[in-house]
Amino acid sequence: MELDLATVAPQLVKDPYPLYAILRETQPVAWIPELEIFLVTRYADVRRVLSDPVFSSDFRDGRSAMPDPPLPPRLAQISVEFSKDMLRSEGEDHRRRRSLVAHAFTPRVARDLAPRIEKLVQELLDGAFAADRFDLIGEFAHALPIYVIGELLGLPPRDRRQMRAWSDDLMLYYDPLIPVEDRSAAFERCGEPLRDYFAAQFSERKRQPREDLLSGMLRAAAEERIGEDELLAQCVLLMLAGHETTSNLIGNAVLALDSQSEARETLNREPAVFPAAVEELLRFDSPVQMMQRQVTAATRIGEVDIPKTSVVIAGFGAANRDPEIFSNPDQLCFDREENPHLAFGHGVHFCAGSHLARLEARLALAGLYARAPELSVHRESLVRKPSVFLRGLSRLEVSE
Repeated sequence: MELDLATVAPQLVKDPYPLYAILRETQPVAWIPELEIFLVTRYADVRRVLSDPVFSSDFRDGRSAMPDPPLPPRLAQISVEFSKDMLRSEGEDHRRRRSLVAHAFTPRVARDLAPRIEKLVQELLDGAFAADRFDLIGEFAHALPIYVIGELLGLPPRDRRQMRAWSDDLMLYYDPLIPVEDRSAAFERCGEPLRDYFAAQFSERKRQPREDLLSGMLRAAAEERIGEDELLAQCVLLMLAGHETTSNLIGNAVLALDSQSEARETLNREPAVFPAAVEELLRFDSPVQMMQRQVTAATRIGEVDIPKTSVVIAGFGAANRDPEIFSNPDQLCFDREENPHLAFGHGVHFCAGSHLARLEARLALAGLYARAPELSVHRESLVRKPSVFLRGLSRLEVSE
């Protein structure tokens, strides 16, 4: 049976989980003809797509479920440069590109950053709570991760607002459900300025290296013989992933905790639960819902034959609610004995920044609920991002 994109897309944006449950039972490998993709929703199948080499992240010899909209030649070339990141590569290319940032995202580095993140959390909350009611996303959830990744890279604080705007535009460009003309316009706004910005940062670090991630990446790039186009792609990916994933996680978590008051009361009563709570919140409403792969050789998933060059979408969000793996999957349970969620992926492409994302989310939520244990969420203000690949909020007003 085929899925009609026009029908399912609004459901996936508003609340995908009832549809995921139906698909797991009736169409665990569903065909979406408008995008010519297979959507996989069972945990075991999703995990296999993320780890079996027959499913590749490198689309250079095929096509993508998210083809680029029409762009002028100069912007099309920049889009190609942005695609040379570790997320969309395999084998030796993936190893080299990941090596640029691996040293910066260890558990030790995350721990060392904790005092600075705590300070940023308090500064942002001080400003936000100065008003009786504020937008949690714009004033806090979006701001914190872009500040953190900006400091890690060594970018000037004055550039934070511009980085957020570029990140938002880039996410519009990469979303296949956004109208083509809007995607093109978004890349017109961010593509060239973002490329030129990082080129200037590279030149500055070459003249005067610093003790920041960008300088370290330049040194590693020279050792690995990685060109500036690849280095640029990793920086863009860090800005995008470092911003979007954590921002969405914080917003989704606050909304989930508001809907399940017992879980929120547990956090207020037992702060030691926060690390386990972050894992459960990642599972419950995953900030990254889907990831695409291309089939390099004809294969089979369940009862469905998948031809070579087909595009398969691994449904993280669906897998993380699979009752075959997670008991009572539609409830927040902070005391799960095991929580093998796939919110950060699986296999060689497992999220390099997972330690930092977990830390940011834990400190952000701990700071927020310490400040406002009875935080009021004004659901009438809720605005969701129009994306099925990333699940998050554009606006959510709260008050003490």
